[in-house]
Amino acid sequence: MSDPDAGHFDRIADRYDAARPRYPAALWAVLEGAGVVHPGARVLELGAGSGQATRELVARGAVVDAVEP
Repeated sequence: MSDPDAGHFDRIADRYDAARPRYPAALWAVLEGAGVVHPGARVLELGAGSGQATRELVARGAVVDAVEP
């Protein structure tokens, strides 16, 4: 078996981002209402992909460490 191509996602990230549905606004409202997402919250995001959730979290003041394989 050959090694996976580490640069594969980089080449398709724009297409992936354009095709992937956005997270619904209600999700962020629930997370904020529960006190999970707030200014200064520390978030470890696993599998950040194109950064859709990362952008939403940062816009709400969270400090995000995003990890991608």
